[in-house]
Amino acid sequence: FAPGEEGGVREPGHQFEWAYLLNLAGPLLKRDMGAFPARLWDFGATHGIDPARKVAVFALDADGKVTDPMARLWAQTERLRTALVLAPSPAEGLAGADATESLATIARYLDTPVKGLWRDRLQPDDAFIEEAAPASSFYHIMSAFSVVLKAL
Repeated sequence: FAPGEEGGVREPGHQFEWAYLLNLAGPLLKRDMGAFPARLWDFGATHGIDPARKVAVFALDADGKVTDPMARLWAQTERLRTALVLAPSPAEGLAGADATESLATIARYLDTPVKGLWRDRLQPDDAFIEEAAPASSFYHIMSAFSVVLKAL
């Protein structure tokens, strides 16, 4: 843990990503991860979703207060992927509703003048920053949609 404010930073995208990874790793490692994946999910879903924009924000403090309201694409894909895995089915429970909302949010990021590209950063005023999006987002997009395909 880092000291001071830096040690209190929570990124909802990473909360979702680690919830997914720990949920997946438990059976592979033959280890009970207990409630830890659900706790990571719950904190991110409870505090890290902007109710107006319906997006996972970039960063929170340890109390759940938003410290960086920027919304990056990768965090939305991690929310979708984890919601699908933690929900009994895509239509059930809070995680199912989050999956539906996440999918609609991701569609906004993918709605670009050049099909096959994406936007990366959604500002607090609900406008995208027009810039070259990082190629690393492709990993997040594909890993989320591989879980979507399994859920169909």
